[in-house]
Amino acid sequence: MTVVSGGDAELWREAVQQHNAGLRNGSSNPKYINLGDPNNSPNSPTVNAQELMSTALKSYQKLAKRRGLLATTLIQIYSAVRRYSRAIDVFVQSDPTVASLVWGSVRVLLEIGEEEERASRIAGEGILEILRHVGRWEQISTISKTLSSTRIRNAVITLYTRVIDFLQSSTRWLRRGRIGRLGISIFQSKADKFEGKLKEMRNAADLVDKELQTQGTYRSLDSLDKILQDTHLIMGKVERAMSHVEYLSNQSSQWDLEAQLKLVQENTNHTRKDISNELKALPQLVTNTILDQMQGTMDLTRAKEWLLLGIVEGAPPNPYAESTCDWLLRHPSYMTWDHSSEETVLWVQGLPGRGKSVIAGYLHEHLGAAWPSSLFYRFQRSSSAARLTLADFAISLMYQLLRRLSCAPPTTGPYGELQNLSSMFPLGPQHVPFKMIWTTATALLGGLGHRVSIIIDALDECSFERRNPSAVSSLLGDLVGALRITNSKLVILSRPEAIFSTVAANSLSIQLTEDLLVSDIETFARREFEQLQLPNSYREKILQHVRQSCHGSFRWTEMVLDYLGQSLQMKDFETRLNTLPPSIEALYRQSLLDSAQQLDGSELQCRNELLSSIFRAQRPLKTTEIADAFKLRPEKAEAIICDLCKPLASSYCGFLQFTHPSVREFFDVHASTNDLSLGLSLADAHGLLAEKCLSCLLEEQYASLDRIGTYLLANTTATTTVGVDAKPSDGCFYDYASRFWDFHLVRATKPTVKLIQQANDFLMSLHFSYWSEYTRLDCGQLVRVCGAFGSLKSWHKRLPSQDQALAHLEGYFNSPYRLLSSAFESRYGNSVCVWLAKMGEGEYYFNMAMTKEAGTLREEVFPALKELLGPLHALTLRAKAEFACSKMFRGDMRAARELYTSVADVQLSMHGENSLQYLETLIWKGQSEYYMTDFASAATTWAMTLAGFLKVVGPDRWQYLATQMWYARCLSYMGQLDLALELLQSVVQRRRELFGPGDTFANFVHLNVAEVQLLLRHNQEAVTTIQDLIAWRRETYPIANNVRLDAEIALSFAYQAIGMHEAALSILQEIEQVVDLNDRFHQGCQITHIKGIILAKQGSRNQAINLLQEKVIQTKEDQNNRALLWICLDLATLLRSRGADGDEDQASANFDNLVKDVSDKSQPSIPGEPDPPRLLAVAERALRLLRVRRQAEARKVLDEEAVDWCRPSDLWLWTGGSFCRDAIQMNAT
Repeated sequence: MTVVSGGDAELWREAVQQHNAGLRNGSSNPKYINLGDPNNSPNSPTVNAQELMSTALKSYQKLAKRRGLLATTLIQIYSAVRRYSRAIDVFVQSDPTVASLVWGSVRVLLEIGEEEERASRIAGEGILEILRHVGRWEQISTISKTLSSTRIRNAVITLYTRVIDFLQSSTRWLRRGRIGRLGISIFQSKADKFEGKLKEMRNAADLVDKELQTQGTYRSLDSLDKILQDTHLIMGKVERAMSHVEYLSNQSSQWDLEAQLKLVQENTNHTRKDISNELKALPQLVTNTILDQMQGTMDLTRAKEWLLLGIVEGAPPNPYAESTCDWLLRHPSYMTWDHSSEETVLWVQGLPGRGKSVIAGYLHEHLGAAWPSSLFYRFQRSSSAARLTLADFAISLMYQLLRRLSCAPPTTGPYGELQNLSSMFPLGPQHVPFKMIWTTATALLGGLGHRVSIIIDALDECSFERRNPSAVSSLLGDLVGALRITNSKLVILSRPEAIFSTVAANSLSIQLTEDLLVSDIETFARREFEQLQLPNSYREKILQHVRQSCHGSFRWTEMVLDYLGQSLQMKDFETRLNTLPPSIEALYRQSLLDSAQQLDGSELQCRNELLSSIFRAQRPLKTTEIADAFKLRPEKAEAIICDLCKPLASSYCGFLQFTHPSVREFFDVHASTNDLSLGLSLADAHGLLAEKCLSCLLEEQYASLDRIGTYLLANTTATTTVGVDAKPSDGCFYDYASRFWDFHLVRATKPTVKLIQQANDFLMSLHFSYWSEYTRLDCGQLVRVCGAFGSLKSWHKRLPSQDQALAHLEGYFNSPYRLLSSAFESRYGNSVCVWLAKMGEGEYYFNMAMTKEAGTLREEVFPALKELLGPLHALTLRAKAEFACSKMFRGDMRAARELYTSVADVQLSMHGENSLQYLETLIWKGQSEYYMTDFASAATTWAMTLAGFLKVVGPDRWQYLATQMWYARCLSYMGQLDLALELLQSVVQRRRELFGPGDTFANFVHLNVAEVQLLLRHNQEAVTTIQDLIAWRRETYPIANNVRLDAEIALSFAYQAIGMHEAALSILQEIEQVVDLNDRFHQGCQITHIKGIILAKQGSRNQAINLLQEKVIQTKEDQNNRALLWICLDLATLLRSRGADGDEDQASANFDNLVKDVSDKSQPSIPGEPDPPRLLAVAERALRLLRVRRQAEARKVLDEEAVDWCRPSDLWLWTGGSFCRDAIQMNAT
């Protein structure tokens, strides 16, 4: 915790002087501050953090029922005061007078605050701003003294002046009383003035930060200049020593090299000592500046920002009522746990509604005051349909630990491991495998060096990977083991469930029984009774009913009293009192029915939609997002939500959520039975959210060409960043809509015509282009776009035929991007953006295996950008690489390889080996080598590329995983099948962890897994793998598309491998009926080959021979390919097994004109003459070795016989579809 020193109070005093100097009329001005006058301060000097906390909590409890804007801010202030209580109290001790001026004003604002006034909200925001940053501001003032920086000092004084001005104006205004503040126009202008003062304060704070950064940068550059000077001296000595060694290595013979090196070692000892002395001097230089401190702080900030990517925001602990929960500290189990060094875990268990979350909040505050650190985490489903996991807890735990550090942590141990994880998984900690994140979190906890207390609330709502007692016990055992290292403590609160039986039985526990809670329930009931202003004459009757019927449930008590409080007339009140529903579920039902009668049609619809949104939302929704989605008045959104949805849901700390987990359970049952008696249907909550998402995505601002162009440039160049003007505004609904619109759309039970048309409007609009580029920047490629198309295709097929006509999926992606190109051209003429849009369209075609369409576009884009930007521009080079790709997919491998090599060389010279553009080009260069069967070169290229991507972007980005896939393919052709299979499976698993089970890229790679399984003769596993992946391909692609066609061929071969011949032939028959195989000669050869194998296995050897021989005879020389050569091998085997006259000669003749004699004694061949038997035999032997991936042995056979391939391209791999061209064979020949 940062301690506020007396030096900082000195700056506060100077700020007061500056404040006074700026006033008109000097000391006679009402705003003049006389620090020597004890009556001037708004509070006595005895104010402290505890008083501020108490004041905030009391004000909150007065407003808790409504939980509007100010009530939400108050509980945040309460938490902030508690967090910075030590800093506040030390400030008071160092200079009570100045502290009284600052913190006394804060307390006055807390006491006077009124929820319905905008000025109160602004005052609350100002208080939060001060509380959150006062410790950091003190640190900066200390740094200004260390650096002797007048600029930083003056900026801090200006900031403090703005703080004083804000507090004075706020307290003076609010103290006038409600009558004095009447008049809406006057009030509005005053609130605007307060908001302006708050903005001035924030601007002054920003200026302080900028000054600190500027000063730090200057100091760092000075230090670095000195370091570089000394480093040049060191490196000069090192180079001289290494040059001497190299000289001796070149000049000395092998026998005396060792002796010469010994002499060198003696001569370089002096150099080593000099180098050591120089290196020791460097840290001394650095310690004279704040360079190390700044670097450590930056590393700590980066680690916290990375952890924030995976944190699911939630509300803070529930506040407790006064005079409740005190019994807990006197409970024998708690006292034993608190005082014993042997007992680490205290388990508090209770049925739903028995106040566990409130007890958690009570313990968090109590332990926070008594311990160095108290950490809190709640597994709540009140605000989201998604369940949290132990990984979510681990991420939050690490973030809370780092947030409490007052200085930068070491770069070794668990802190170093955390930095490594942030580099390896740049998309966020949520993508780290659970075991890694859990191990790091427990190690971080065990290495703290001081005690902490951890409170875990609602553990029963955690989603465990394995829900059994032993698994849960093992995981919690790791946590407890780490806590015991520092004698730390753990409190767990949960419902009693079987999976906790083992670990709870071995821990101290408290069971929340009715007898234990009766006193707190009565206290709670009395407070609720007073706040609801129920008739005093019925007090004892109501309290007696609560005592008899609550069964230890605070939730039931709260609902009953709220139910009574909703009555408008005494007669209604008495009726409700005499007919109270017996259970919480009945109270929920009655609450819905009663409010339905009181609300008008539009209000009732809004309430039902709000409840449906919470129920199906896939993450907690902020109130600002709800306000945006439902077009509520922002300043009234929280009040509207509370009024319409109470007591089932409310806005709490900025999030819309159910008021208790039992509400979600109630709606779960309601949704499963589709009970319409409540006037609320949750059956199509997904449809509602889909409509809200699409409405947001279709807002006019997201069709702006300037916005789309910014994202296009950011996605295609490494130097462009997206400014604030192009991004969706903070807190709006766009982030949620962009992630989940298709998720909700395809789950809509009965999508309306309006919803389908709305979806089509989006898919055909410029808004789609914005969404596409927005998500591409987030994911690194078109993951969301391709994934959404797959789910939409399946959804589209399920629609009635008349509805299918409303959604034109045939124009998915290409229609909005062609519209975008035309719009750019219309506005800017032949500009770069026109071609960037076409480049994006080409990328989509390529990702969807539409290589012909992709090639056509890329052949247009490259020359256009070359003319506009020149041949060496980064965008031109990228377009040139994509142009090379189109060459490769049209079979011109040599040209593609030359183009890739030239692009890579230029990028390397211009940007260096760590350039992302250079590394991406290497992926394609490796492919050109791979398709030409230069597997050794391809493996070398991709190994280097993998190392580069690991260093630059980490192992989660698409570039690294794509390269790993290609590397695995290459290894399979080099005979390393087991390693290839392991790599491919890891790619599939990682992609699905990152982007879900519907990830398109993972589906592509999964077929590669099956093909390697076939090569390993794991035939049944291969069948299972292909069956898992082919359903999506069949829904998404026509059978003529290579993505599906190759999967169907692979499944057919796998079926025949396990004896399912009829199923295999059925697939082949469908292909032959639909697909024109004349344009797909390679796949035609594979189909003929499979049919021949099946015929041979069924005993129809002659038919098999005739079928295969006819295919070979009909093939022209320029059609020779790898698939046909494998037919020749199995045909030769069949011919020799039959052994009829001429079969042996025919078997050999099929290998004619494949190899040529390259020896010195070779004679020119006679045209039309068959090859001699020697060449036929060599060709067959080499082919059989190649088919079983023994490349080196095949080359050795050729070299020993002094022959080579007539046309190496006969053995090249063809592009597109699957990768394995060697799986189809009759046996392991």
